[in-house]
Amino acid sequence: MMDQPHPPQTRYDAAAILASGLCLVHCLFLPALLFMMPALAVWITVPESFHFWMLIIAVPISLMALYIGLRRHRNWMPIMIAMPALISLTAGALLFHGMVLETWLTAAGAFVLSFAHLLNRRHSNI
Repeated sequence: MMDQPHPPQTRYDAAAILASGLCLVHCLFLPALLFMMPALAVWITVPESFHFWMLIIAVPISLMALYIGLRRHRNWMPIMIAMPALISLTAGALLFHGMVLETWLTAAGAFVLSFAHLLNRRHSNI
């Protein structure tokens, strides 16, 4: 029987899942809300650097959680799922900023990254 997951990994996975969830809310619901309620656009503004700073926060947390998980459970699947997701998030935020493709890439990346972290936690609890 394996010990419980290391507390830092559990916290990093949880933080990464939360960050991915916030990204999904931002990418999918905020634009829809602003589209349906134009008056809110006057009060809710997101700085241009928002995606860059979210990336700076999300990538190291994700990599740390995945690394700790890999050392614990020796299963590469969470990392194999997470890497394309991190590339998608990075491409969306840096290469396609301001384009429609940015929303699709970042939303898909955030969703897949959340799945990778859930899988990482699951493997750590086995």
